[in-house]
Amino acid sequence: MNRAGVALAAVAALLALAGCSAPTESAPSSSGEGLEARIFQYRLDYLPRVLEVGLENTGENPLDIRSVRFDSELFEAPAFTERGTLLKPGAVVDLRVDLPAPRCSGTAGAESVIVTLTDGTEISLVPTDDQDTLARINDEDCLAEAVGAVATLTLPSSVRRSDDGAGASGWLDIAIAPEAAGETPLVIDRVLGTTLLSAVTGDGASWPVDRVIRPGDEPSVLSLAVRPTRCDPHAVAEDKIGTILPVEVRTGERAGPLDLAADDALKSDVYAFVAEVCGF
Repeated sequence: MNRAGVALAAVAALLALAGCSAPTESAPSSSGEGLEARIFQYRLDYLPRVLEVGLENTGENPLDIRSVRFDSELFEAPAFTERGTLLKPGAVVDLRVDLPAPRCSGTAGAESVIVTLTDGTEISLVPTDDQDTLARINDEDCLAEAVGAVATLTLPSSVRRSDDGAGASGWLDIAIAPEAAGETPLVIDRVLGTTLLSAVTGDGASWPVDRVIRPGDEPSVLSLAVRPTRCDPHAVAEDKIGTILPVEVRTGERAGPLDLAADDALKSDVYAFVAEVCGF
């Protein structure tokens, strides 16, 4: 065989081998048999907007998890975690995901959890939501968005020490900064007490407010006379939500409690204020 014939034979052999090669494969998938998912949220994760995705291996084989993705029409994008874990049969693990921005026009009921194993297998699950966690989060997110369109409410950096003669031990001055334009008013019905701070008057459980704020209004201050809820050093030492002030508001078609969280400076000063008044 001449050189040209040898070359042609070599090309033909290569083409034959190429024709026998395996086609490109996509990642294997599974319907999720042997794995169950649920979603919930711990109270301390409300403000940082973190969701827990619980996984239970109900099968007979261990699952080497590489990542988890949570999808819902109530959020603008998926939520991810790449915290890997080996889930043995019968084992349960709770993975935390940071929630993206809310989608206030979305509806619940189209949620999914995609679990990716280290071998590339993707397991698609429909999670349970026994506590209606997603509906509550969406209500809170969209209430905060609606309130922000009318005014910004800001806690102070410290408790103002003053006595008005009626037994007030201190004051929390909440700054109210209305937006320049808009048509929908904001109504502040009342502010609820916390495990650390209570109202001076009445039963101490809340401060009646009944104030209407409209876009274009001048900035104002809502001053709350405060006292310690109880003089217990353990209440301060073990505090988790005592510096989160629930404000009951209404605007447009939305209503409910809006949580105002103290920054580190105010949190420290609330602890100091309680200690001063209680004498410990």
